[in-house]
Amino acid sequence: MTKESHGFLTRAGITPSEFRRIAREQILKYPSVLFQSGVVSSVTGGDGDFRLQLESSKATVRSRKLLFATGMKDVLPDIEGIPEVYGTSAFVCPFCDGWELRDRQISVIAPNDSNLHYMKMISGWTKRLTVSPMLPC
Repeated sequence: MTKESHGFLTRAGITPSEFRRIAREQILKYPSVLFQSGVVSSVTGGDGDFRLQLESSKATVRSRKLLFATGMKDVLPDIEGIPEVYGTSAFVCPFCDGWELRDRQISVIAPNDSNLHYMKMISGWTKRLTVSPMLPC
């Protein structure tokens, strides 16, 4: 679990929960913003005039735009011992946890070539860098 976030101007070192609290507080100052919790069971309409049917209250919410914020779930590699050290010495997000590891030995395990871009980015934080492909079990 990420303890601090970095790379957000004026918010370096902030906890994710505090970041969300401040963001919500600031967004709610806009008169056109409404936070509505619930499960949407259907969407009708089109660009500029959407109708969202809420499952729990049976209410209909109208909106000009839709934003799909699905969240993110970390998927750990199937490597023995990783769950026990996740969040303390094994991390999945260099943007959230990489800065604290600057100037240390860092190993990047890349499950495919497209993730090797982390190597280039992290090389600016440390010169002690190892990159390994994740081999199939």
